[in-house]
Amino acid sequence: MDEFLKKIKLIDTLTIDLPISRNDFVNKMDTIVEEGSTRLFSNPFEVFSSSKKDFKGTVNYEGFKIKKRKKLFDGGFNVAIAEGTYTVQNEKLLIETEINGFNTFGIPFYIVISIVYAIFLVSFISTMPSESLSSILPIFLIHGIIMLLVPYFMMKRSVAQLKHELERELYFLTKK
Repeated sequence: MDEFLKKIKLIDTLTIDLPISRNDFVNKMDTIVEEGSTRLFSNPFEVFSSSKKDFKGTVNYEGFKIKKRKKLFDGGFNVAIAEGTYTVQNEKLLIETEINGFNTFGIPFYIVISIVYAIFLVSFISTMPSESLSSILPIFLIHGIIMLLVPYFMMKRSVAQLKHELERELYFLTKK
C-alpha cells in the first residue's frame, strides 16, 4: 500500500543533514512545535488557540511526529503528518522524514462514496428512459469523478506544502 501511495504522491520523503547537535535540534524544535495530538479530528477548537507555534505534535530525542497547526482563516486542508528520525553522522545530524497525507479517514470515505454512486447509477439506469439517460449520465459521471479526485488533490497538496514548510523550518533552525 505504501508503494502505491508513494507513486500517487500521497507519501513523500525528506532527507536533510544539518550542522547541529541532536540536543540543540530537539531544543529548537520544541520552540516551533506545540505539544499535542496529530490525529485528524483531535482538537476542533485548535484554530482558536493563542499559540504562535506553527506545528503540533511530539518531539523527543529519538524522533518527531508533527503536523501543520490549524490557524484561523487558513484556507489549507492540513492532513499531512511528518514522522522523522535523526542520526548523527560525521558531526552532522541526518534527518529522515516521511510525510504522509493519507490517513485512515480516507478509506471509508472512498468506499462509501463508491457505493453511493454505484447505487445511484444502477437506479438511474433502471428507472430512466434511454433518451434522457444519455443526457444525465455524463453529468453524473463527471460529478462522481470530481467527488473522488478533489480529496486526492487536497491530500497531495497538503503533502507538498508540509514538505516545503518543514524543509524551510529545518534550514532556518540552524541559522537561529
